Amino acid sequence: MIHGKCVSIGCYAMTDNGIEEIYALVSQALSSGQTEVPIHIFPFKMNTANMKKYQGSTYYAFWQELKPAYEIFQSQRRIPDISVHNQHYIVR
Repeated sequence: MIHGKCVSIGCYAMTDNGIEEIYALVSQALSSGQTEVPIHIFPFKMNTANMKKYQGSTYYAFWQELKPAYEIFQSQRRIPDISVHNQHYIVR
């Protein structure tokens, strides 16, 4: 569901260079004993400037729910704990 050639019908399309890097990282993780590779995808770099730039979007409220997960990963380099409650993301 993630592939190169920058084309997609419901998948995440990457450049060929991007997918080669993803493939190599996932392959290394799996061959080193990791059983799964979580992937977190954000719509853009969720810094203050970009959040302000896109504040008029109909998706802004949803993006605000994603932002804490983005911030945890950027500052702590760890995958945050995420759950869903009443159709909203809860990030810890």
